[in-house]
Amino acid sequence: MSQATLSEAAALSRDVETLGRDLTRRLGDGTLPPPEAEEALRSLIGLSGRLAALHADLAETIAAQEARIAELAAQLGALTAQIARLQRDLYGSRSERNKAGEDGADGKEGSEAGDKRPGGKPGRSKDRGDSVNGTGLRFNEKAPVIDIPVTPPEIEGLPEDGYEVISERVHCRVAALDWRHVVIRYRHLKVKIRETGALVGAPARESVFKNSCADVSFIAGMLIDKFQWHQPLYRQHQMLAAGGITVNRGSLSQWANRAVALLKPVHDAQWRSVLESAVIQMDETPIRAGLHPGKPGSMKKGYFWPMLGDRGEVVFPFATSRRHEHAAEFLGAYSGTLVSDGYGAYEAYVAARGGAVTQQGCWVHSRRNFWEQKENHPEMADEALKLIGAIYRVEEEIKGRSRAERLAARRTRSRKAVDRFWDWCERTLEDPALTPKHPVRKAIAYAVERRATLEVFLGNPDVPPDTNQVENKLRGAKLGQRNWLFAWTEVGAEHTGIMNAMLATCWMQGVDARVWLTDVLLRIDSHPASRAGELTPRRWKELFAHDPMTSDVAAATAGRIQAATGTG
Repeated sequence: MSQATLSEAAALSRDVETLGRDLTRRLGDGTLPPPEAEEALRSLIGLSGRLAALHADLAETIAAQEARIAELAAQLGALTAQIARLQRDLYGSRSERNKAGEDGADGKEGSEAGDKRPGGKPGRSKDRGDSVNGTGLRFNEKAPVIDIPVTPPEIEGLPEDGYEVISERVHCRVAALDWRHVVIRYRHLKVKIRETGALVGAPARESVFKNSCADVSFIAGMLIDKFQWHQPLYRQHQMLAAGGITVNRGSLSQWANRAVALLKPVHDAQWRSVLESAVIQMDETPIRAGLHPGKPGSMKKGYFWPMLGDRGEVVFPFATSRRHEHAAEFLGAYSGTLVSDGYGAYEAYVAARGGAVTQQGCWVHSRRNFWEQKENHPEMADEALKLIGAIYRVEEEIKGRSRAERLAARRTRSRKAVDRFWDWCERTLEDPALTPKHPVRKAIAYAVERRATLEVFLGNPDVPPDTNQVENKLRGAKLGQRNWLFAWTEVGAEHTGIMNAMLATCWMQGVDARVWLTDVLLRIDSHPASRAGELTPRRWKELFAHDPMTSDVAAATAGRIQAATGTG
């Protein structure tokens, strides 16, 4: 209602009051003739009707404005909660735990914030005392050097006076030993056998990459430093230089790319193994990958879609978007139980697969919606968290028990805890204070809409109630992004996903990732491609872990290491 309308209503009210008072006075003292009295009454009735209509309009406007105020208050609450959540993400603890008692790479490196590299060309000029190798490796007196003599097999068993050393060819490689960078100096001997006069030479030592100055121990260590400890290659290059070793920085990227390409068949075999699981947990998380063609200086957004199987194996497929078809692309013709959040891509996939796939919803995602309301609506949020916490107390108590015991507990104790939560949801939704856009109403609606999927775990002891396990596997990738921030290319993002998958699986299988990488990189060239699945960490542990292939630097220093550590 406009200000003019309000003014009109006020003026009419005054006119009605004045006319009524005058009419009453004149009728009382008999000074108003009947014809004039009749006309005055008609005027008073007309003015009163007009005033009543204006009052009705005003009441309707006030009601609409009050509803709008309530709506804006709800929006303000939601925005306040969103700001608080973003502030927690940026500056606060990532834990969603209540207090006690509250509820039971193309491998190019992304630039890091604060990355200031000296100007000029990479590398350094040759210092006095540098040793120069034909492969581009340079090192000075600061670099530890391990000499490894390489003799011809023909002189094995001959006494020292049975042959004569004619010449020696030196070949150097950068290696890793005890988390330190060292240089292996191979001394290839060429000898003359005295009895026959034959000249024989020592064979070249095998390497992962032909004509490379990188030992397998260095490649394995570089991959672990980059993908497990999140040290970008430019930092590793700086660490090499600080230790007196110089290689072309571009070589590090090439070695990383080639090594991951060698591991891809093993990764793909692991992916097939994950799809054989009875239960798969799946989620998605963003990553900046590849330059945006239409926005100079900006990166495109891609996504990892991690999939955790029930054999202790995980894969991190990469996609350029979060579109629904990627879930179907990565899961294929899977049959079993899919544990996921409420994102529509998973619901669409389950629907398309008919009865072949059962979806278990994620209680943690439902819980998170209430957690985010603790500041603005603490009473309702705390009650919801307490009820959901009761479900998880049962899960904690039955952890490690037999399938039969877990199933019995879920069908009784967990069933009661879940029903208490739904009862609270129904009662709370009846509260008139919960407007349609109230954030607690939205949190309840999210859970209620997924009630059927949230209850699947009650009838299957092998199905977890949430995607916590696969989210935990994402932590390494998210921590890495704080260091390398983005992948220059989509290929680099795919390589990151492959290495995240292999290293996370090593951890779950209790396999030393360095030992596994060293063995597989040495073995894979001669291993039948049709049996690549034997090299996944899970199968490798059964077949090869008892006698793994090792690097030359490990073999050459084994005696010294055992003596120093008192083992052996």
